[in-house]
Amino acid sequence: MRKLEDYLGMTLFERNRARVALTDDGERVLRLARIAVGAADEILRIRRARMRNEFAHDVKPTQPETGVTATLIKEINYRPKTESLDSI
Repeated sequence: MRKLEDYLGMTLFERNRARVALTDDGERVLRLARIAVGAADEILRIRRARMRNEFAHDVKPTQPETGVTATLIKEINYRPKTESLDSI
């Protein structure tokens, strides 16, 4: 985790002898990471469905239906207008 903190240039965890806790930046990164993982899962679901259709109909699609960016935009647009990206 320290390598990730170094790479991002921010502290994600407050560490002391008794515990480790997420910082505000850590909370934001975790929320965005969950969105990205959810988007990746959706992409795999779509791919599996397309592969089933390819075998069933012998059709090869030329364009993917979605991607990580599209899913992230959908997720961001789904949030109430009063909620900013800083609150993610």
